[in-house]
Amino acid sequence: LSQPCRITKHCRASGKNRTPSSDSTMATHGYLLRAAYLLNDVGATHHEHGQYDEAMESYSQSLRLRGEAIDAAVARAQEEASGGPARSEEELESYCDQLAKFVLAADAQGPGAEAVRIRAEDEARQDPTATHGEGKESSTKLFRLPLRIFSSTQQSVQAPVWSTAAAEGAPPGEDSSSVTLHNMSLVHLRNGNLDCALQLSEMAHDGLEGIDTDLCRAVVLSNRAWMLECRQQREAAERGAIVAADSDNDDDRVANEIFEEAIKFSLRSDQEGSVEAGEIAADIMLNGACVFLRDSEVEDRIDDALELCSHVCQGFPLDSRTIAPSMSSSSHIKRRAHVLLALALRAAGTRLYLSGGFGEADHLLAAQRPLARALYLQSTLLGESHPAAARTAYLLGRVLHDREEYGDAGGMYERAMTVQRDAVLHIMASPSSHDNGKSTKATDLLNTMTNLAKVYLVRGALSQALSVCTDTLELSRAFLHAEQERGDLSHQLQELIVVLLHMMGSICQEMGRAADAVGCFVDAVRTVRLRMSNGEQVQLPPLVDMRTIQGCNAIQDAAAAA
Repeated sequence: LSQPCRITKHCRASGKNRTPSSDSTMATHGYLLRAAYLLNDVGATHHEHGQYDEAMESYSQSLRLRGEAIDAAVARAQEEASGGPARSEEELESYCDQLAKFVLAADAQGPGAEAVRIRAEDEARQDPTATHGEGKESSTKLFRLPLRIFSSTQQSVQAPVWSTAAAEGAPPGEDSSSVTLHNMSLVHLRNGNLDCALQLSEMAHDGLEGIDTDLCRAVVLSNRAWMLECRQQREAAERGAIVAADSDNDDDRVANEIFEEAIKFSLRSDQEGSVEAGEIAADIMLNGACVFLRDSEVEDRIDDALELCSHVCQGFPLDSRTIAPSMSSSSHIKRRAHVLLALALRAAGTRLYLSGGFGEADHLLAAQRPLARALYLQSTLLGESHPAAARTAYLLGRVLHDREEYGDAGGMYERAMTVQRDAVLHIMASPSSHDNGKSTKATDLLNTMTNLAKVYLVRGALSQALSVCTDTLELSRAFLHAEQERGDLSHQLQELIVVLLHMMGSICQEMGRAADAVGCFVDAVRTVRLRMSNGEQVQLPPLVDMRTIQGCNAIQDAAAAA
């Protein structure tokens, strides 16, 4: 690789405006394809070393040789001379030997710097403990390493790997152009040209039948779907809220269909003997699980995600070494598979919880099991302080709350509240933060705190219930002050403030603090009246128990409230 262009320059020079000697044989379709295949692998070698210009030159020459192979095949079928440059079999055989030696020598030096960097980035990206949200571990993966046609890790370059070529040259009628087009799309993507990458990936998709292994087809399809997702996200960012209301969004629908097709090919893959192939197939199946989890409102999608995650987890079982950080790719697949399994279990538990009637014991118990399993996996792999684990703990607390297991429910709420509070305080400390999930994080924390206060109340821990209500009220008013211009959140916060004030009044009433109780009820009524003055249709709830007013010095305000 010290002179990366020498091979490609020789390719351009060989056979150009030359006539073969009388004792040479004209190059056949198979020889030309073999040279083209090896040029793809030379390009992949440059690609893996970060030499993108040289890689694109080799890929382009590979496609040109395939064009010559087509011309040669047509000329042979019509029994006439080819109009292309004359190349002899001896010349091409020697040239193929040089290409093969180049690839083998490069591989003998070890993996390329770019390949090492890509693998390290992929491992860091797949490490769920490196993220503070749920977006990354539930996102699809792009396969950024180029595909080869011949195996360069064995003594003979004729031995095929999980790509395209048969052991004796080329499959009849197929030229594996999709592999090279796919590799070229990765170079364009690396250079930030998504549109060109999509054009090339579409051409690779159209020529998919020229690839003779299911796993390589799955990689090409998965990457094309990933690129379509990127374009959809780019357009969403450019168009803002308009895209949310745009029902004519083809990229998202097409991407999901292509992901499903990729999953089928990965499941049909017969390359079980290769460790690398098994890991790639697993990642493609997990990409499919990510897509299904996004459509979790559809019942079958959750089941499909569970099935895919379970299938991968069986091949990559969890063990103590998986929990500790590791540079092994299989270890990262184990972690990714089990984290996604936890998300699928949580989605299944949530569906079961919402599907039953209020207080039905059977559906609550059915929901508790997958949620408990999900929480165990997330706590083990991500840590108890991870937002995903906090979200699951809250949902499990809701189930236990409805089952009247108040002690365990309170423990789950407290666990979730600790994590959610830290996240919200971090946002509040950065007023300039434009975190799109700020409203969700705030409402999640307030709901958790409100439910925790209800648990304390029903268990008779009145002081703790009042303390949590007071803290929740302060946070609600702080958020309301900060979010005055956001109508939807302000409406929700005002409703919650009324509920909290009413709850605090009831707690004070039970504690015998009549004046404090009436003060809370009056504040609640004033909040309701403020909303009514803004034109909202609000029904005034029966907030004040007249028995509470007796003996209260604030009788005038209490009467007005009543």
